[in-house]
Formats: sequence, C-alpha cells, structure tokens
Amino acid sequence: MAPPISHREWNTTSYTKSSTMTPESFLDYALARKPINVMNSTAELTNLQKDTINILNANLTIQNYTQEGQSILDILEDAARTPYVLIIRGDLTVDHNFNVPNPVTNSPLPIAMVVEGGENATGDLNIHHAVETMGGVFIADTLDFSYDTSNSPYPLKIKGNVVSYAAANPLERNRIDDATKPSVFVVFDPILYLNIMDLLSIRTYDWSELTQ
Repeated sequence: MAPPISHREWNTTSYTKSSTMTPESFLDYALARKPINVMNSTAELTNLQKDTINILNANLTIQNYTQEGQSILDILEDAARTPYVLIIRGDLTVDHNFNVPNPVTNSPLPIAMVVEGGENATGDLNIHHAVETMGGVFIADTLDFSYDTSNSPYPLKIKGNVVSYAAANPLERNRIDDATKPSVFVVFDPILYLNIMDLLSIRTYDWSELTQ
C-alpha cells in the first residue's frame, strides 16, 4: 500500500498549471513575496524606493516637465533610487528619451517597469514617435511603438528588453527618412538583468509540511 502524498492528506482534484507570467500575475507575485512601496499619484513619485517593488496606482507619462521641484524624468532616472521595479496600475506613456545607457558601461540604470493596467486602464505602453532611446526592462499588456503617428523619421532603440503580452507590431512605426533602415531595434542587456534579478524573481522557493 502506497503511503499518502500528504500527512494531512492535502490534495486537489483538479489543477491547471500556468507558465505564462503576465503583468497581472507578476503583481500578485510581488504582493505575496516581495517588499512593496505603494504610491497613489504621480505627485508621490518622490517616494520611489530602491531595492523595492514600487506600485503606482495611476497613469504615468514620462516627460521632462517640472513637478514637485523635480521632473518625473529626474525622479525616475535618479541613480540613488536604483535598482527598482515600478508596477504601474494604469497606462504608461513615454514622451521623452528615458534612461539612456551610460557611455562608459553601455548599460542603462537597473530599472524595470511593469504596466499592469488595473481597474481603470488596459495596461498600455505607448511610445511617442520622436522617442529615440529607452533603457530598462519594460513589460506591458499591450505595446504601441508610435502611438501618435505611424510615420516617424526617428529610429527607436531599446537597450534592455521589452515584453508585450499581446502581439506588438513594429510596423506601427514607419521609417519615413530611409525605408532600408530599421524603425525599432531592441538590444538585450544581460548586465541590466543581473542588477535587477532579485526584484524580478526569487532564487529559492521551499515548501515544507510541519507535523507534530
């Protein structure tokens, strides 16, 4: 006779394994396993913390306009606050070059942004047609490489990685100055991942059953 699987006979009659990590499932994982810092408006971005998964319950537009004494761009690119992960419970719009790689290391600051959507948004990552450089790891439900117009004379280079849960179409950004050159160029950066891996994943996950 085979012994029971569990001393207390814990079991389930049905189980569906999910191997797809979506922005929503990453939020659930972060709430359960990681230190978090919740901000409820862009005015609270000054509370952005390093070595932490930060959660912003608002839409975010990355631009260089001054707010609360600093621009949003200055806050997000503050090296003293990195590494960090920012989960955006809304939509993310990038209207300015962001986290340009360091000319010495050729790597951007260790930053990851997960666009989860939440109750009042769909989790869109929208990039302006004039943005030419972005650095970091970007994960979203949907991705638009040129949300304001499909024609752009500017190539877009992303150093790090970009992941879209829904299929993304690079042809949304048409290179009108030279059709023989790429419009979108993504360069994977392993150094960035190494510097932020502890926030994006967990090294061990142990289960144990205690008996008396």
